[in-house]
Amino acid sequence: IRRECDLNLNNFRKNFTSPMLLYAVYLNNVRQLRHEATQIIRSFQSVMLTQNIKNQFDAASGTTAVVIISLDKVKAGQILDASGSIHNLFNLKKAELIGKRFGTLFPSAIAKRYQFIISQYAKAPVYKLNSKEKTYGKTIDEDIFELEAHFQLYPYINKELTMMIMLKKLDDPAPILIANNEGLIIDHSKTLQTLF
Repeated sequence: IRRECDLNLNNFRKNFTSPMLLYAVYLNNVRQLRHEATQIIRSFQSVMLTQNIKNQFDAASGTTAVVIISLDKVKAGQILDASGSIHNLFNLKKAELIGKRFGTLFPSAIAKRYQFIISQYAKAPVYKLNSKEKTYGKTIDEDIFELEAHFQLYPYINKELTMMIMLKKLDDPAPILIANNEGLIIDHSKTLQTLF
């Protein structure tokens, strides 16, 4: 029992070294301002989530990237931030992505589908957004590769409604054709141009 108490005490000390958390405890317990304390704790959680995600994806060097996009009705799908291995996956620098539509990271048909889903969600966010799927990414050089995309709501620091897309490269670029429902080729990887 003593070990458990010491462990709990150490965890408490570690967690409350932040002035932000101490201030939230003060507001809640001393000033009885629970709403303001809750807001500060949410801000703290957002900052910690950002740091944890950054650390998680820095560790997965070369194969993983994170993109934060807006869910604002006017600019739904606009890239607000990016981290991780953006350059390794898409041959793009972070500065080149900020302000662009996130569809630039996908083949055109996939980009249109995702943009439609994001726009609809931005107009009426009535369900919890958290999905993971295998899809395809497209580099600036028009190479197509398989990747996993994990979409989830993200509490961005400026309080704007945003989504985080975690992108993990599953395979190297390959010769890929993408066809529509009618069987017409609507997109292809650059490597196929040399074959035809």
